[in-house]
Amino acid sequence: MFCNQCEQTQHGTGCTEIGVCGKDPDVQSLQEILLYGVKGMAAYAHHARRLGKVDEGVDAFVEEALFATVNDPFDKGLALALRQKWPMMHKDYHHYAHQAHPKPGELWEWGGFGVRVFNLLTQDGTFDHGSKPGRATMTNVNHCLRRLRHEIESQKIESLAVPKLATGVGGLAWNEVRPLIEKHLGDLKIPVYLYWDFRPDIQAKESGG
Repeated sequence: MFCNQCEQTQHGTGCTEIGVCGKDPDVQSLQEILLYGVKGMAAYAHHARRLGKVDEGVDAFVEEALFATVNDPFDKGLALALRQKWPMMHKDYHHYAHQAHPKPGELWEWGGFGVRVFNLLTQDGTFDHGSKPGRATMTNVNHCLRRLRHEIESQKIESLAVPKLATGVGGLAWNEVRPLIEKHLGDLKIPVYLYWDFRPDIQAKESGG
C-alpha cells in the first residue's frame, strides 16, 4: 500500500501500511480507481464547458465522487440530511475545520435560511480534512452541552431541537447521555424538543412551548 491522497499522510509523503485516516489497502485501491476515472471525466467535462456544453448531472457526479474519498462528519443520518438540505453549511464547516483545527468538546455554529445549527464536537480525535474522529466521550458531551446552553441564553434562541446526541457513530448509550441533556437544558425557559428517532423526509410536529 502507498497512499498519498491527502495532506495528512504519514511523514508528509505517504501511508504504507494503513492510512492515518483509518483506510485500509482495499479502500485505498478503490479510491485510486475512482480518482483516476473522475480525472478523465473532469477533463472531458472541462473541454465540453469551453465549447458551451454543461451537464449538471456530470458536475454533481464529480462532486459526489470526490466527496466519497474523504472522511466526513456529515455522512450519516441527521448530519447527512442537513448536508443535503444546506450544502453551504457543509462547505463552511470544512473551511472552519481547516482554519481553526477544533478540539473535542467545542461547538461550531452555522446560520442561514432562517435557521441556526449548532454542531457539537463530541467525538475524540481531530476534525481536519482527511481525519477520522473516534468515539464520543461523556466528558466531551458535557463540555458541548455547557457551551450550547451559554450560546442559547446569550443569543436568546427561542426554541431548540435536540437529537439523540453522540449515540450513533459516537457510540455512547442513550441512557447515559439523556440525563446530561436534561441537566444542562432541562430548565431552559424555551421549548426544547428531544428527538428519539430520525426519519428521513418526515416533517416533525412541534407544538406548544
